[in-house]
Amino acid sequence: MPVRAVFLDVDGVILDPARNGDEWARLCGDVYTAEFGGDVAAWGRANQELFPAVWAALDHSLEDPAEAERRLDVALLARLCERFGLPRVDDARAAAIGRRKDVYVAERIRSHFPGAAEAIRALGARFALHTATGNPSYRVDALLRGMGVRPLFGVTAGPDLVGVMKYRPGFYAPIFALAGVSPGDAVVVDDHPGALADAAALGAATVYVPRAGGTVPPGFDAVVDSIRELPAALSALESARV
Repeated sequence: MPVRAVFLDVDGVILDPARNGDEWARLCGDVYTAEFGGDVAAWGRANQELFPAVWAALDHSLEDPAEAERRLDVALLARLCERFGLPRVDDARAAAIGRRKDVYVAERIRSHFPGAAEAIRALGARFALHTATGNPSYRVDALLRGMGVRPLFGVTAGPDLVGVMKYRPGFYAPIFALAGVSPGDAVVVDDHPGALADAAALGAATVYVPRAGGTVPPGFDAVVDSIRELPAALSALESARV
């Protein structure tokens, strides 16, 4: 059976986590200074320094992706305002600033893996493309616009579109349904073995992109070192299915 649709993760597949943090922090400063004044670099450094503790303190048992994202934005901006001696802004404004920041940064970030845009264009000429990622859809849309490849994608699914957090049971089924794709016609590409196991349990083929230096557990239909190898890997996978 031929491959009809490819579902791409973002972090670790399209974006390089080793470079993403520094660039994200730098660009965040543009948004914060537009809102509050001050030094762009100082805001960026503060965002990078405070984010891990804010993330660790969140209630990760939340089932509502939109609420989880809102709480993250509110908590992070509260800590940033505290750092710079500014009055805490109300929650609605904090959430709006957080979303605006995400879109601004994602459209401008350039920490894609080498050849990512070219590989996506090659895939888009052959397959229906969608995303299956822990990033909210508005961030994914902005990223793909910035790469010049948004028209090649159909459903840019993150947890906000399907109402299920990634790595929770039931994440992939509504994504396949939203895209109108049978799992048996789909390939899911991710850097997280557990996510791929969830997709495979529904009948999807899986391609693993291991982190640098990571071990490769068995059980995937293909393993690639980077997204640049994905078009050739899918050709081989289709040939094996005939």
